[in-house]
Amino acid sequence: MIIGHTGFIGQKLLERIKKKGDQVYLISQRLKNKNKNEFAYDIFANDKWFKYLTNGMTVFFFSF
Repeated sequence: MIIGHTGFIGQKLLERIKKKGDQVYLISQRLKNKNKNEFAYDIFANDKWFKYLTNGMTVFFFSF
């Protein structure tokens, strides 16, 4: 999972993950693409994105 994937670092990380073929969930305040694994949430005001967390998942947090 990448939270804040629309920034420079998040985009570079996303490119690498896609090359590996791993599944990734993307969360940001606004949708960049209409990807089935991309979701728009204000992570500080809405905790509904927690439902995408699973055991063993790596979370990269680039949002503030």
